[in-house]
Amino acid sequence: MENPRRFSQRGVSPDAAASLQRSVEGWRKDHHQEDDDDRNQETTTTETPPAPKGHEIRVFARLRPLLGERLGTVSDRGGVPINEFECVSLLSSKSKAASVVVHEEAKTLGGAASGRLEHRRHVFDGVFSADDDEAYDKAMAPLVEAVKNGRHACAIMFGQTNSGKTHTANRVAERAIFDLCNAASPQKEEEDPLLKSVSCVEVGKHNKVRDLFSLEELSLREDDGGDLRVVGASEKKVVATAEDETKTPPAEAVVAVVREAFGRRSTRATKANEQSSRSHAVLTLKTSSGASLVVVDLAGSERRQEALFDDADALEETKSINTALSALKDCIRALVKNQDHVPFRRSALTRILRPALDQRQCSGRMTSFVAHLAPTNLSLLHTKNTLDYCAKMRDVADDDRTKRDLGPERWTAARLRTWVNDTFHDDTLADAFNTISGKTMATIWRGELVRRVEASGFSEAKADQVYDTFHDLLKKHKQRGGPPQRRGKKRARPKRKTHNPHRGGPQGSIHPPSYVERQLYN
Repeated sequence: MENPRRFSQRGVSPDAAASLQRSVEGWRKDHHQEDDDDRNQETTTTETPPAPKGHEIRVFARLRPLLGERLGTVSDRGGVPINEFECVSLLSSKSKAASVVVHEEAKTLGGAASGRLEHRRHVFDGVFSADDDEAYDKAMAPLVEAVKNGRHACAIMFGQTNSGKTHTANRVAERAIFDLCNAASPQKEEEDPLLKSVSCVEVGKHNKVRDLFSLEELSLREDDGGDLRVVGASEKKVVATAEDETKTPPAEAVVAVVREAFGRRSTRATKANEQSSRSHAVLTLKTSSGASLVVVDLAGSERRQEALFDDADALEETKSINTALSALKDCIRALVKNQDHVPFRRSALTRILRPALDQRQCSGRMTSFVAHLAPTNLSLLHTKNTLDYCAKMRDVADDDRTKRDLGPERWTAARLRTWVNDTFHDDTLADAFNTISGKTMATIWRGELVRRVEASGFSEAKADQVYDTFHDLLKKHKQRGGPPQRRGKKRARPKRKTHNPHRGGPQGSIHPPSYVERQLYN
């Protein structure tokens, strides 16, 4: 049964909807004309932008096109007439920052509708609408280029239910598979594809992780170096095309397997979508060079008022989804505030996404967040929440660009191994540090490190050299001040209360003096 109050509280009259829609179209005409003039004065290029260096987080927005919404007319949902108008616009030109503009009806001081619009602008690294090619070129192509160069990358789709997240995830993943399969592996003489294997899991109800290939429940474990491993996840290997032309090309075969896996996701009909994804899907594409590309399709959040008439199973799914998204939001908030502790362990989803978010532990990665927005006023509350989410992610990205070096003691085992290899130019020596993280290296006893290095066939002098070089680097970092630490506010000392004979009691007391006090002080 549909909740009639859900829509009646956000609907407007037919005349008001038509008037507001005309206002939005007039605003778009004025501002899009300025953008067209800017584009005519500049030369455009279709080249893929170079992948930036370091750990890079970028935030994009995609606006879903209209899908059957009737603007400025009366539609019947649950017996209540609802009137819709477009409340989101995109602005993008080379002379101005890409942005999303939200059109909201202004309120009077008494809270009544004023009939005029307010326009709020939110800046992004890029915006796009219905064009799948544009979405791939802006948000995904730099990630694929980074993976080809041996780096790790991640693309995360998020937003409300029925905003197009799964559609985007499917399209960009398929094009990425074709690009990686068409790229030759640099480590082999044969024309083998760069893409080596594919795995796909989902995080569903009760925080459980399930393999979408074998449909078996999986567990998450951390190795000695602190890196997360999905235990038992099956991988589909990618093989080169055989001489027999009747064989399916590797890219098409992988795409078919991925589509089949996505088709096994937990779905359920909701009020916003007939087939809504009820789990978070994580697709991992691994290359022969050791790099990986992760595509994450987050389930859409739902407000409590929208699930009042759901059954017990649906309520449990909604609770699990919102809990995981809330944990992700808490992690983002902690990263923005640069807190020492970030609660990644609170959810299986945040544990999986930690390498994509935490620049202090996992450096040299690229991450793209793609926010998905619905176009009409009935989704305005969700749109605002999504944009607030984006603002926090942009804060993390800005903090990441200015504070990338947060100290050797925060290095993972992989980063420490890379540092040893780059500093001493010895792959065999670097292999001795496969299970040693920066925290362990900063606190380990010198004799224990000597024992581990000697077990790998190196001398005590080499172990001392590595130990001294690392601790010199650690000392220099601390002398520079290191990462800003979170400090609590100083609490003011309470004032000592003293007797005031003229007021008849403790200083500041509002009670009149008692009979005994009057006799003592008089």
